[in-house]
Amino acid sequence: IQGVAGPTGAQGATGNNGVTGAVGATGATGAQGPIGPTGANGNNGATGAVGATGSTGATGATGATGTQGLQGNTGATGAQGIQGNTGATGTNGVTGATGAQGIQGLQGSTGVSGAQGLTGLAGPTGPGWIISNLAYNADGSLNLATTSPQNLTTTSKSWLLSGNSSTAPSTDFIGTTDNQDWVIRTNNLERARVLSSGNVGIGTVTATRKLEIGGPASTNVGVGGSAITIFNPTIRVGGLSSASTGINTNAYPMQVGADANGDLTLMGSRTQYFYVASTASRASVTSTVPTLQPGMSINLTVPAGQTARVYANATIGALNTLLTAGNFSTVDAVIFVDGAFLPAGGWNRQTTVNHGTGNSMSVIAVQGFFTLTAGNHTVELRANRNSGNTPVNIGGNASTDVNPGELTLTVIY
Repeated sequence: IQGVAGPTGAQGATGNNGVTGAVGATGATGAQGPIGPTGANGNNGATGAVGATGSTGATGATGATGTQGLQGNTGATGAQGIQGNTGATGTNGVTGATGAQGIQGLQGSTGVSGAQGLTGLAGPTGPGWIISNLAYNADGSLNLATTSPQNLTTTSKSWLLSGNSSTAPSTDFIGTTDNQDWVIRTNNLERARVLSSGNVGIGTVTATRKLEIGGPASTNVGVGGSAITIFNPTIRVGGLSSASTGINTNAYPMQVGADANGDLTLMGSRTQYFYVASTASRASVTSTVPTLQPGMSINLTVPAGQTARVYANATIGALNTLLTAGNFSTVDAVIFVDGAFLPAGGWNRQTTVNHGTGNSMSVIAVQGFFTLTAGNHTVELRANRNSGNTPVNIGGNASTDVNPGELTLTVIY
């Protein structure tokens, strides 16, 4: 065991420094002698008296101003002379013919390229990242981990050029998540655009329909511009088939056309024709009620989005049944559309009179023009005896009595 430390001894006295020799004394400055006294100033002499100022003489009176003479009268202004007529404007000279365009000059040689500018100084290098792990997953996601300047781990998905697996349509997609359009480009030029509203445009950036295809105006002879060129059937629109529309396209071929808004729609042939003939006569008619002539009915369908113009022509024969001279019958032939007669046209009246003992006959012709909207329609020829003293046969056998009846429609879209 170490012993206890002993007490510290007292510090010794500091030794004296050597004595510095004394500086010799400076001699005393002698005292300044006294200044003698200033002598007294002498007295100023007395100022002499100023002489008296003489009096100012009186100012003479100002003479009177003479009176101003009268101003003379202003002379009268003379009347303005009559303005002469404006001369007629000469006709413009004939414009000379435009001279032929001169030959285009040769293209000048390309100028010498200027010297390349100096390269700017490189900016300072940042701290950089040290990547500790980088890998693609099978689903296209990228794993990235770093260690410097800080630890960072991130996973982000991407679409691979060779395709992705393990995708979920509800979460994996190509597009935008903000209110912006999605653009498709080739050769760095926009080819198609999905608007934020959901409309798709090809060749246009302002699609107003679910699908709108734009293009430059065509210089070729044809219908519309060159927005769509179909060399072989390459586009199929569901809902336009005969199975979907219920339209018999074998009997009446349909076409795809455009309506007034430029929307594609199913259209019938530009012109359709319909014809029916009466299948039997109506004998001994006395009723005043317009009644359908047997077989004289046509059903037609106007496609959605279309309006049809219809020209109708019909004929029907009338035969008096009584043989007495002077007997007569007045027969109406009326075109009905969807159960109602036309408000104008489509109605004709014919009176048949027996001029002797035989029964007389006549043919009634009627025509009309009307428009039909999209949907199913029925056009009929009806007839009645308006007045008379003999029953009348309407329609019949053309070889033995009268015209049996015919109805023709011309439908234009």
